[in-house]
Amino acid sequence: MESTQSPHTVGYILQRFPALSEPAISEELLHLEAQGVLLHVFSLSRPSDTGLDQGIAGLRAEITHLPSFTTCSSVREHTLSTSSRYPHGYGRALVWALERGIPSLLRRFVQACQIADIAGLRGVSHFHAQCAAAPATVAYLSGMILDCPYSFKAHGQDLRMGRFGTKSLGEKIAHARFVVASAGEDESCLAQAANGAREKIVRIDKFDIRQTTASLKALFEESAA
Repeated sequence: MESTQSPHTVGYILQRFPALSEPAISEELLHLEAQGVLLHVFSLSRPSDTGLDQGIAGLRAEITHLPSFTTCSSVREHTLSTSSRYPHGYGRALVWALERGIPSLLRRFVQACQIADIAGLRGVSHFHAQCAAAPATVAYLSGMILDCPYSFKAHGQDLRMGRFGTKSLGEKIAHARFVVASAGEDESCLAQAANGAREKIVRIDKFDIRQTTASLKALFEESAA
């Protein structure tokens, strides 16, 4: 199947990549690339599983594993660079994190600074997170810094476990370009939190990976238009 390569790069933000427990994500990335989508993968954590290179051997995307917070010099370098290159977006994101009074959000802010610093140099024009919790928060803040759109996919397990409050989830939905739900139950949970932003929820059934990634590609292209 021939594909038309997109001129835009999508920054995929994942909690951990690659991960033995998430083979479907690797498959999704490979199919997106086969359809011409340019990707840059950002992993918030380093993989704990060994021997996973074979599963991503065909992936052309650059993979950035964020440095540990114990690597202070690297973290500080990215944060200072972001504040210098994107002062307005940096300030907005910092105020957003501080106003909520949740200590963990400062960690997400710093991670967003690291991603924005790299993504700005790589031509990333849209962020997509594979989880409604930390990855979506970081995608939201990264987009705020670079003034570019973001989206996320909500997984049923995260929604049912209540890893975040309804208000927090509702805010992420309201500011996202679109939100992907892969099952009716996920769509229902998102709709309850969305309030007036239900139109942003897009259901994509995951039975056919080619159809799934074709739908995602169309959404990414619409976001860039």
